[in-house]
Amino acid sequence: MRIRKLKLNNFRNFSESEITISDGTTIFFGGVGEGKTNLIEAIFMLSVGRSYRTTEMHQVISWGKNEAYVRGEGQNSCGSFSVGLKVTKSGKRIELNGEQNRKTVELVGGLRSVIFHGDDTGIVAGPPQTRRRFLDIAISQASKNYLYKLRDYYRALKQRNSALLTIKHSNICEWDEQLSTIGSWITQIRATVLAEISQRAGVYVGAIAGEEKALEIRYVPSGSERSDEFNMKLSKAIKLDIARGSTSVGPHRDDFKIMLDGADARHYASSGEKKTIALSIKLAEVEFMRSVTGEKPILLMDDVFSSLDLKRSKSLMGVTGDGSQCIITLTDLNLLRSGFGSGAALYEVKQGRISQ
Repeated sequence: MRIRKLKLNNFRNFSESEITISDGTTIFFGGVGEGKTNLIEAIFMLSVGRSYRTTEMHQVISWGKNEAYVRGEGQNSCGSFSVGLKVTKSGKRIELNGEQNRKTVELVGGLRSVIFHGDDTGIVAGPPQTRRRFLDIAISQASKNYLYKLRDYYRALKQRNSALLTIKHSNICEWDEQLSTIGSWITQIRATVLAEISQRAGVYVGAIAGEEKALEIRYVPSGSERSDEFNMKLSKAIKLDIARGSTSVGPHRDDFKIMLDGADARHYASSGEKKTIALSIKLAEVEFMRSVTGEKPILLMDDVFSSLDLKRSKSLMGVTGDGSQCIITLTDLNLLRSGFGSGAALYEVKQGRISQ
């Protein structure tokens, strides 16, 4: 899995830029606000069709412009590919291998990437939707089928919520059946994947901490892995759902609890421990995607080394020497420790311009 070229037009503070990206490690360095993170954001958008920094896609458009364009060329196990994403104030358009007006579900999985950034501790201490989003993106990039099922689930959920707002509620049972069938399947997949990530992350957390630590990730489903039990939960919640006008049971309400040495990490882990846990989970995500797809995802590291101590930095460096393509942003080249970065392609980013 490689991205070879990246082209930007009116994207954030880049008016027009094109860059060839190294197969190994590429480092973008520069001061705060020069545009380094924008490059990482652009590549991630080509992977999943959305930004990790904002839910308002139009915000990536350069000030005073009407649209932004990002294009990438690369190679995966199926051969060479190209993907383009045009963002306007009313939406987005996707181009895949020269074909226009493709769907987001077709884009995901073509250019797989795992992103490491300063807000990763949100997986530990943030709201449930942060953890659900992390899990859904990881599984969707590894399994197109999961992404299609997730899309179908949210379509059915929208219909059921609409039915809850009507006077007769006549077709709620129809949507209950669909939600139970699809929702129980999604719950099964999430439970299986989360158990695998928990096991892998448990190994990493001890290695990074330098001492034995017991990490456990417990899945807390709102529904059930069995469709009949899922349906029963929906039936029991019907009065509450009608009163609220929304569905209270299902994968859209799932969460997972992270336990460190038997204590809820969200409330009891120190700041350093939360960083260690988040890093361990992201490393486990890399291994999960590799085990499912047979390909190493692209590693995107947005200014993570400035917030990590030497021990955690070395642990993260360890995954960059295994043949993965790695793209890093730094504000200080002195953060490159232990010879890390030797042989890397170095680019300076200044005021939306890139120079080698």
